[in-house]
Amino acid sequence: MKPSSDASLVDRLDELVQNGRAWLVSETTLLKAKAEFAAKTYIVAAALLIVAAILCGTALVFLALSAVVALTPHVGLAGAYALTALGGLSLAALLSWYAYSSVTNLSVTAQTPRRRKKS
Repeated sequence: MKPSSDASLVDRLDELVQNGRAWLVSETTLLKAKAEFAAKTYIVAAALLIVAAILCGTALVFLALSAVVALTPHVGLAGAYALTALGGLSLAALLSWYAYSSVTNLSVTAQTPRRRKKS
């Protein structure tokens, strides 16, 4: 081989290494930008969910007070409070039971493989 061709090969390898480094830096910068965007998006979503939860709680309080006002002429103030509390507790118990059964079914499904039904 000629010495000039060796120098050309070394130059080409050096250029290849520099291009690889530049590519690595640009890819790293892109991934950092994507991660920052995703983090900001999740932060905004979490803030919106917190606001939604607060508004939902406020709406439930107004719903309970409306139920008390509506039931007061029929069963008295104490009865209206009792019925409203009993209804809220019943709904909470039902939702808790549903959540528990969903998680239990999920853990059982994950542990045992499904079998196809024979026809």
